[in-house]
Amino acid sequence: ATTGLYAIDLACFWHPKNIWICGLDFYQSKYFAKEKLHVGIKQNARREEKMMKNLYEITKRDSDIKFHLFTGSKNVKSTSNLRVTHV
Repeated sequence: ATTGLYAIDLACFWHPKNIWICGLDFYQSKYFAKEKLHVGIKQNARREEKMMKNLYEITKRDSDIKFHLFTGSKNVKSTSNLRVTHV
């Protein structure tokens, strides 16, 4: 997990009706372009998979909360209580 996912998990503790998430890009944004190519691509793909899995698990666990995600990642998909807006 990452600090972004920890923050989402912590916000769920108070059982809000909605959680708005901005900037969780699953390592798809250009700010990671400076990583070494041979290391960065494989590591980022694994991180992305783990992060998405964790996010989906949180949203499934807290199905009474509506999550709204604004992201640059095209790989994350909306679910019943996760609305994804690709920016």
